Amino acid sequence: MSRLAHVSRRDFLLRALRGAGATGLAALTAGGVVLETAKEANAAQADWRWCLQCQGLWFNGHLDNGVCPRGGAHTSVGSGNYQIKFAADGGGDQDEWRWCYKCEGLWFSGSTHGPDGTCPADRGFHSLDGSGNYLLNFYPNGGGNQDNWLWCLACYGLWFHGNGTPGYCPYFGSSGHSGHGSGDYYLTQI
Repeated sequence: MSRLAHVSRRDFLLRALRGAGATGLAALTAGGVVLETAKEANAAQADWRWCLQCQGLWFNGHLDNGVCPRGGAHTSVGSGNYQIKFAADGGGDQDEWRWCYKCEGLWFSGSTHGPDGTCPADRGFHSLDGSGNYLLNFYPNGGGNQDNWLWCLACYGLWFHGNGTPGYCPYFGSSGHSGHGSGDYYLTQI
């Protein structure tokens, strides 16, 4: 990955995130925003974590831990470090997975079920502003893969089904996420 720009003014954050576009990513650092571009077709981003409280997947590469639907911030306690590929040139099963800057969660933007899910940050829709286009697999693609990840038809987030609990959904609340209509996704742990 190559560094394109370093922005020191916090009020420039959203414009910078939008500028990253579909082929890049943005990272908020102590000094501002660092924009990077994905150079390779198989470029991937690490620092994705599972949240013990809601069972969802969220990005842990920023200064805060986002917004958990259970209340407060996501937690990385007990989580591995997951890596997700960018969908620049294919090479996987499903693209149109996005990062939401409001909650830090991973959500599916290609659903035909309606608008953009339910974001726990404001109970509105998730935002794809500043997000790259991520790619998830329905089949293992090498070592370090974990299955039992499902798409929730209510919040559109990716959540872990392997703990025997549906977690906490921003739409359904304590009833948990719904895996109805979802395939079984594999994530790479590093």
